[in-house]
Amino acid sequence: LSLGGIGILLLAVGFYVLTAVRRQIADARSRVSFAGQVSHELRTPLTNIRLYTELAESDLERVEESESRRRLSKRLEVIDHESRRLQRLVSGVLEMIRPSGKRIGVRKKPTDIEELVKGIAAQFEPSFKAAGLSLNTQSDCPAKVTIDPDIIEMVLVNLLSNVERYVPRGGKCVIRSDITRKGDPATSHLRIVVCDDGPGIVSNNRAKVFRPFERIDDSISAPSGTGIGLTIARRAAQRHSGDLILQHKSELGGASFELTLPIDAIPLENQ
Repeated sequence: LSLGGIGILLLAVGFYVLTAVRRQIADARSRVSFAGQVSHELRTPLTNIRLYTELAESDLERVEESESRRRLSKRLEVIDHESRRLQRLVSGVLEMIRPSGKRIGVRKKPTDIEELVKGIAAQFEPSFKAAGLSLNTQSDCPAKVTIDPDIIEMVLVNLLSNVERYVPRGGKCVIRSDITRKGDPATSHLRIVVCDDGPGIVSNNRAKVFRPFERIDDSISAPSGTGIGLTIARRAAQRHSGDLILQHKSELGGASFELTLPIDAIPLENQ
């Protein structure tokens, strides 16, 4: 009787745990579905905001130079900057709810890497200048390679946002890009390294930097953040059949991340 009672108790406990786990899974799926629907719904108004901002900037160029024109231009720059930031956040949420490594949505096209990286760096120039940081870009790439530029932008924006948050005033960041070949000579990889001279990441925290919602510093004085930026960046790289890693050594002494993406064979005239 005692053994029978224990068995019934264990079955009851097991049933309760199983029911609780299933309820949590259902709730998680519901939240993910809701996040995905909201993110998709936000894309259309964001696109319209960007469109009308560009139209307003175009109309403003035909207005005579004046103090009012300069004020309007400055405000339109803020609207454009914040709408781009919100658009990146929406893309990040969609990246998080997409199964890891899923490659749907990759849109390769001929892209000038040097021009692309400089354009992304230019978006951060005002905030870096305000934070007392320097940002340099160096490229050793052909004129154009076939790649998905949106994925590169998603990764670099997340990396540069971290530099902006964690590198102290007076620090510097360098973005280097080149082409490497691994194994098969016909297979080439685009490599982009983002390094800084900040405090870096101690060995104890290196294993968890890419885990979702993991933050190295959760103190009250720590910079704000959700802890999903690097997860989003790595998943974006993996969706392109590439990867994002934290290098063991940094030439500047701080953190150094390496993005590698496979690209199509480079024509001889561009090598």
